[in-house]
Amino acid sequence: MLLVKGSHIVLPRLYEGEHAFILQNDDRRVVFMIPLEAGTTLVGTTDVPFEGEPASAAASDEEVAYLCRAVNRYLAKPVAPADVLWRFAGVRPLYDDGRSDSSEVTRDYTLRVDDDAGAAPVVSVFGGKITTYRRLAEQVLARLDEGVLRGVFRRHGSLASQVLGNGELGEHYGAGLYEREVRYLVEREWAVGAGGVLWRRSKAGLQMTPGQRERVAAGLCR
Repeated sequence: MLLVKGSHIVLPRLYEGEHAFILQNDDRRVVFMIPLEAGTTLVGTTDVPFEGEPASAAASDEEVAYLCRAVNRYLAKPVAPADVLWRFAGVRPLYDDGRSDSSEVTRDYTLRVDDDAGAAPVVSVFGGKITTYRRLAEQVLARLDEGVLRGVFRRHGSLASQVLGNGELGEHYGAGLYEREVRYLVEREWAVGAGGVLWRRSKAGLQMTPGQRERVAAGLCR
């Protein structure tokens, strides 16, 4: 992971209206101006590699001067660091892809799914930010559900919703086969034993290890 500090400054209101602006700076970065409460304007942000305790992050004098210079390229009345009412900084983790320039590292989130045979899948989230949490959550669920949905729809078609029910899938045996689907096959399709589930009602056994097939048999005996 790569830690990056982003600093912000709050200035007296810089313009009339409630519009937010994104400004292209001369270093190819963008800086925003957003109306804030009580007649102020929020300006941000910088992009500085950070080491140390995130709670100790603070906006430096250099960053404040940088932000003032950036907005002054567009303002009729320039501002100076002395005009700043408040400064603050935050630290966010980015996915370290080995780039030497932190400003070139993607600001988007990166998802990695680890789903070793016989284990429940684990999704690791690198990067991202709170303002995109909803979209991130949707993509995480899509990654987790993809294998389940593909297998269920292939095996059950339009009855897939009945198989999935309320989403409580139970134990994952492997190959996208969950405890709930096993129960459905036994209760609704009269599958008998592990052989009936793995080979006759589905072909999940083809993609399972011997240990996984044994777990299905053990689960049916409970």
